[in-house]
Amino acid sequence: MSRSHAVRGLVALVMTAGLVLVGGSAAFGQTYGGSGSGSATFLIDDSTVVTGQTVGVSGTGCAANEDVTFTIGDTQVGSTVADADGNYSGSVVVPSLADGQYTINASCGTSVLGLNITVGGTGAGTVSSSAGTGLARTGTEIGPLAGLGAAAVVLGAAAVYGTRRRRTHA
Repeated sequence: MSRSHAVRGLVALVMTAGLVLVGGSAAFGQTYGGSGSGSATFLIDDSTVVTGQTVGVSGTGCAANEDVTFTIGDTQVGSTVADADGNYSGSVVVPSLADGQYTINASCGTSVLGLNITVGGTGAGTVSSSAGTGLARTGTEIGPLAGLGAAAVVLGAAAVYGTRRRRTHA
């Protein structure tokens, strides 16, 4: 195999790997432990709140007529009961908290869904959460970052290939 063929093969391999990385992204499970419904959601009407504010919350995925509690840290800030289909809605009152980021959790049975809220603003908009393992979702989607990394690898491989080709023909 000639050097030219080896370099082309390497470039093809790198480009294929780049396409795989760009096309894929993290997948989050949609099962909800304990309800049997297959998935769960948790929504809050306002993700930027102030101390003392009453905020609407709702969700799906609990067992029929199951108690649902809402907490921030160890402080219970509200509760409700799921209907016959496992859906719930209610409200929470934001306790006295310092300005900053917090997680509000909705718990039914052994499952917990969490959403990030910001205390100290004027109110901004609805956020939602879906659960796989019953734990609060943290982190970020890595798809866009992986795509940028793959593109950089492909461009670097193409630059190396182009540079070497010019040297051999000069």
